[in-house]
Amino acid sequence: MQEAFRQFARQVKPGGALILCADNAEAMSLRDYASPGVDVVTYGLGNSAVTPDWTATDIADTPEGQTFTAVHRGERFGEFTTPLAGRHMVQNALGAIAACRVLGLTAEEIRPALATYGGVRRRFERVGEVDGILLMDDYAHHPTEIEALAKAARARFPGRRLVAMFQPHTYARTRYLLDGFKRCFSGFDRLFILETYAAREAIADGMTGAQLAAELHDPAPGYAATFEEAADMVAAELRPGDVFFTVGAGDVDAVGPMVLQRLAPGGASQTPGSQSEARPEGGL
Repeated sequence: MQEAFRQFARQVKPGGALILCADNAEAMSLRDYASPGVDVVTYGLGNSAVTPDWTATDIADTPEGQTFTAVHRGERFGEFTTPLAGRHMVQNALGAIAACRVLGLTAEEIRPALATYGGVRRRFERVGEVDGILLMDDYAHHPTEIEALAKAARARFPGRRLVAMFQPHTYARTRYLLDGFKRCFSGFDRLFILETYAAREAIADGMTGAQLAAELHDPAPGYAATFEEAADMVAAELRPGDVFFTVGAGDVDAVGPMVLQRLAPGGASQTPGSQSEARPEGGL
């Protein structure tokens, strides 16, 4: 994977631009592969020793999303809004702003597009709401993503109880990421584990969802072997004011609508929060 990105960097022609996230050491290492005459542009939130060309100040959470000021080499470029949750989405927005600016767009041209971009399907997606209980879905499936999801949810829904149903993705991944899984759920108030989405592998290759549940203590989870059991457990747990997330890269998103049916028989309708039907395959 590293070599693929190095090849990508080498293929940028003189006169072009290579835009790199200064907060990521692997991304910044690609500077060494840029050809002479390529403009290397950096962006980030200042989470490294490198001072990026583009950064954000005055980041604030609102009920509708996040606002921030984009700063280019010390000069204010403009104020922007994104409906997406999480500081990593402000970081992503900076990368988009940097790319747009390289292409010659102004802040006034960038601002409305960024403000209306709702993200892809299964990323902080709204499933529905009933009796003051909000149901959400997210594709997060490894510890870094899950921790970022919890932080984003806490910022977007301050003071509300956060409940998550996580479906591990493959037995092998569950085992080799176990140390991360033991820590990444601490931002949730209540946790449930659904049995593993196997993806055609043998159980002997790793550990099951039930085994994962036995290893977790912060918070200690409930375990469900089937979708029906999961929906029943969650519906019985939820109360007005809660925000419930289905979390994982498998088919756990089927649980949300089932919970809605149990909370409001014959009633609640789904209200997807994004325009894209593309299924994400990784990354934040």
